[in-house]
Amino acid sequence: MCEVDKPRSLIVDDITNKIFALERGTQSIINLFDSDNDGIPDSKQTVAFASGLNHGLAIHDGFIYASSDSTVYRWPNDNIDSSTHPLDEDAAVIVINNINEDGSGGAPRGHTTRTLEFDDKGWLYVSVGSGGNVDYNSYRSRIRRMDLSGDPTTLSFPQDFQTMEVFADGLRNEVGLAFDKHGALWGVENSADNLQRDDLGGDIHENNVSNYSQYIILNLLKPILFFKIKLLGIEERQKNLIF
Repeated sequence: MCEVDKPRSLIVDDITNKIFALERGTQSIINLFDSDNDGIPDSKQTVAFASGLNHGLAIHDGFIYASSDSTVYRWPNDNIDSSTHPLDEDAAVIVINNINEDGSGGAPRGHTTRTLEFDDKGWLYVSVGSGGNVDYNSYRSRIRRMDLSGDPTTLSFPQDFQTMEVFADGLRNEVGLAFDKHGALWGVENSADNLQRDDLGGDIHENNVSNYSQYIILNLLKPILFFKIKLLGIEERQKNLIF
């Protein structure tokens, strides 16, 4: 079995069926493959790397995308001969820059991950978590998006992240994004740490009801969120909250 150094994202190319992972430990994109045909990936090849790659990974329209805390890069993914690997930062196109790099709180290293996801119309969605455990405003805690559906040769890069369209607002740390078959965007929310409730046993941040999956739609003001909770044996029920 192949060892992977701090993997953060895993995707399969729908065209080639190749398996790609983002290795935070090596700041690179790797291709996992089965060299002896026993059904288990046992080898890896570095496809591309850039300084600070740490989480996001996506494939769209002949390109493979990856993110650092400040930047979204892309490299060509069509018919790349193995002799061209690995592609370095100089071979990349910077698609998005000026993402807020300051992840001062929340997770042990701060919220520095940038989740990437494409919809079926060619829009790229980028999620950024809060600056601290609990922010006083939602300026950082948002999902922004940009339209990449046009002719790849005519698109202008890089896009300033701060000017991109806000798709969803007030999402503390949406580390997982995925579209379902109906085109609806779902997110995995990592909510606040250091939550103290003496009546519920003290520190409840690991099992608190704010770590959930939610359905996100574009709203004129704020998103509508749906999630299920289960607490101390209470019957699981669905909540429909508008924030």
